[in-house]
Amino acid sequence: MTAGELELEQRNVLGHSKAPGDGDVSGATQYASCRAGAGKRAAEPLSRRTNPFPTPKITDRRYAVPARIDRRDGRPRSSSAGKSWLYVLPCRHEDILKVGFSRQPLRRLRALHPRYFEFFDLERAFLIEADTVKDARGLERHMASSVKLHRAPSPLVVTRAAAGHTEWYRGAYEILRQEAETLGGEGGYRVEAPLQTWLAAQLRGSADLLYDWSQRMLDGIAIEIASLDSDAFRPTPLERTLRNALDAHAAADLPIESLVAGGVIDWYRDNHQRFPLG
Repeated sequence: MTAGELELEQRNVLGHSKAPGDGDVSGATQYASCRAGAGKRAAEPLSRRTNPFPTPKITDRRYAVPARIDRRDGRPRSSSAGKSWLYVLPCRHEDILKVGFSRQPLRRLRALHPRYFEFFDLERAFLIEADTVKDARGLERHMASSVKLHRAPSPLVVTRAAAGHTEWYRGAYEILRQEAETLGGEGGYRVEAPLQTWLAAQLRGSADLLYDWSQRMLDGIAIEIASLDSDAFRPTPLERTLRNALDAHAAADLPIESLVAGGVIDWYRDNHQRFPLG
């Protein structure tokens, strides 16, 4: 899907398009009023409440974190065609790391941990670019064989549903770093290090999609809160998703204030005050 097609889809979902400064506070106004009344609704009997809207689900494609996909290459592709990356992801506060490969490293990071930019040490993490998935899988086997004695159980906070519980190693970073230097030199592979720089470029490349997506998320949050049957003292699933996405851009030193609507910025600041830990 091209950027133009995606924009058209977004307009169809919203029913209209929004430009910066045009209707910025609609979602924020709904959010504030719903938050203010959520406590009162929680005290009412369930039979007396009305809920004309279904609660949005994170799996709804309208609320998926935006990503740019280049479909200009019309050649037929299989699951193993196209570039892939070996990744080495050391944790920030523990001497343990994850090794794997993916065609979409940013999506893989999000799947492993929703706040990957805090959980992993992105200044030490790196990628090795491969021409095919088969090549990347071979690199993974090579790396794994060099540190097989360092295998360790995965951290408990890593999502098992994302198949992130294998290929963890303790005390292996220096060995893998030296292997990467050899592959980047003698092997002729391209090494992306530090990973933080590569990630910032990826987020910057899709930043133009963040404006409409974040506004849709804010509207969805208002609907989600309006349908709550519990207290309003914990962030909802959509709130966590939007907060994590904006925090990721902030961690990459991208200017959030110029990328999203004013109402989203107001919500973001309020969310930080209400839920300091995200």
